[in-house]
Amino acid sequence: MDEMEVIHHDNDKEKIELMLQMEYESIINKKWYFLHNEYMLEKRGYHRTELIEINHINKIKLEIEQKIGVLATYVFITDFCSKFKLPGPYKDIDKALIVLYHMICGLSINKMILYINVTNYFKIYKYIFIKNFDKLDAWITNIMDNCFSNIRIRILTSYLKNPKMVKHVTLLLDGHHNKIIYEDIDVDREEMYSWKLKKPGLNTQFIIDLNKIVVYVSESLPCRDNNDDLMFINNIDFNKFFSIYDNICFDGLYENTLLETTLKYNQTNNIEMNINNFTFPIKKEKNIDLDDSEEQLNKYCAGFRSTIETYFATLGSSFKRFSGQNNVRVTKLKTYNIQLRLVCLLSNIKQFSEISKLNIPEKCYLWTKKSFDYPEKGIIPKTDKVKYRINLAESIKNKQMDLLNAMIYNINNMNINNNNNILECHNVLNENVKKNTPQKNIYEVQYIITHKVNDNTSEKEYFVKWKKYNKKYNSWVKESDFYQKKIIEDYHAYLMDE
Repeated sequence: MDEMEVIHHDNDKEKIELMLQMEYESIINKKWYFLHNEYMLEKRGYHRTELIEINHINKIKLEIEQKIGVLATYVFITDFCSKFKLPGPYKDIDKALIVLYHMICGLSINKMILYINVTNYFKIYKYIFIKNFDKLDAWITNIMDNCFSNIRIRILTSYLKNPKMVKHVTLLLDGHHNKIIYEDIDVDREEMYSWKLKKPGLNTQFIIDLNKIVVYVSESLPCRDNNDDLMFINNIDFNKFFSIYDNICFDGLYENTLLETTLKYNQTNNIEMNINNFTFPIKKEKNIDLDDSEEQLNKYCAGFRSTIETYFATLGSSFKRFSGQNNVRVTKLKTYNIQLRLVCLLSNIKQFSEISKLNIPEKCYLWTKKSFDYPEKGIIPKTDKVKYRINLAESIKNKQMDLLNAMIYNINNMNINNNNNILECHNVLNENVKKNTPQKNIYEVQYIITHKVNDNTSEKEYFVKWKKYNKKYNSWVKESDFYQKKIIEDYHAYLMDE
């Protein structure tokens, strides 16, 4: 009772702030178990082919760090994705990152070809969001329900942030519409139509607190038959978040169904809920103006609505897939919804770490480093027989590499526009095989990763991936050493497009 008495005095702001910080730290100490995670993959596979690098992976990492944050990405990598062996010939952490980047960039799966083979990406996408839907759903639910908000935080925050007339407001409610393109979806075309968007769309109900932490996300349903007030009655599970001390602010759209909603939950869910738990604008009656106090209350309600709309805008700017500007291609409603809940979870982690002034552990930054992946569980000792076989292989591998370099050199210097030239090329290569005399060493660049300007020579240098070579051989090359300049031109053209 002492704490409740304290917060009623305006001169006790410092005490309220102290109690609020104590609540944040309590949640972090008791619920944020994932801060102690290590980069450890529980299931590891082995590929017969060399691992491929995702195009522009360093650019992808930088944008993920900016939009999602170091900590939220670390949690997704170490607490969920580490439980699976994701398919595809790429680094395991990079496969997890490309899924997050898909949410950020807002591209369709087909357009992800800019970064990754589409077939391989769809396998990763399907593995996370479809095959392991139940596990992802349980993981998101557990963290959302326990790690960000409680009634004490909401009351303390309301008394710090809210004007006197509406200090009791602890939660904000609004619906979020998003345009979609549907494929094989289990609803009729007409059901998807949104009068608000004038296009097919899905409606999702959001509850956020005053810290802009998402407390609850409803199902995502076709807009035509699922407007805000109907979803207020049928699709908001107050058992998931509601306390008898909460007061939820919303706009006037929900007012007509308020009594029906409270009656339903009082009778069937054992929730003590009534009109005192809700704040909403006062309707202007015909020919009767609102007085000053009524107008003031409505302005406060409009301010709360602006707060949640700002949240939607911020979410959309970080995750273009849910900006409401792009048409999201979906096949299942639940797949769309779990992706939406995932990005809300990631946003919550970022926001809560900021408001709680969390000192993020250094290990959380490791994934941002170039070429970082889950460490091996341990070095497997090689037997004498294996060492002997490896030594035998080195000699033949060196010979093969010399021949490969000669083949690359010849193919680069031939115009193979017709069958005769192809035959000529084939004959020359055969001669090289017979003579076993490698030509001048010219190596083929698969793609440019990044570049810099040499401080001493002022010449541009490019960090390149060599075709047919492992990424451990990536190296810096002077611009003057390139045999062909087109790859440099293409690289800079792409950067301009970015």
